[in-house]
Amino acid sequence: MVSVPLVASLWGSSPAYVSRRLRQLIAADLLLVARVPVHPLLPLSEPLIVWSPGDQEPDAGRLSYRLQARWVHPPMPTTLYLASRRAGHLFGGRGGSFEYPLQATHDLHVAALYVRLAATSPEDLPRWRGEETLRIGRKRGKVPDAVLVDSRGKPERAIEFGGRYGPHRVRTFHRVCANQRLVYELW
Repeated sequence: MVSVPLVASLWGSSPAYVSRRLRQLIAADLLLVARVPVHPLLPLSEPLIVWSPGDQEPDAGRLSYRLQARWVHPPMPTTLYLASRRAGHLFGGRGGSFEYPLQATHDLHVAALYVRLAATSPEDLPRWRGEETLRIGRKRGKVPDAVLVDSRGKPERAIEFGGRYGPHRVRTFHRVCANQRLVYELW
């Protein structure tokens, strides 16, 4: 899920150019478009916490407060783009409809983390595995929004965008990563 400003920053192009190209992809049945309420993108300059095995367990209450306190602007109708089913079939992945419009803010921020990685560490982009890929073969349980894998495909670092996570959700995410001895970033 992306927006025109996000794609413009990824491509280093003007919003007008990006809009034209996105319209072409819609016409080719490769993208879907919808207008949904989302919170404006937060500045994602650094993770709120980076945890490694052996570190002390984070204070879930304090971290939860920091995650929730940053939402100061209300959601606004925003035009978003998503891969179509056809794109999923042609290029890999799922594609399809906006099944969870209430998650649009979260999904847009995860896309912003991908764009940030492209800008700061483009060599790591091939190592990125998104949640949908990680969920394959799993019936339940929490998986991170993304992981960076090593050359053998083993997860090395989990990446999670914490929306309005309460303390329980922070603890759950921490335990999932701690049980796997997996370094994580919570943004």
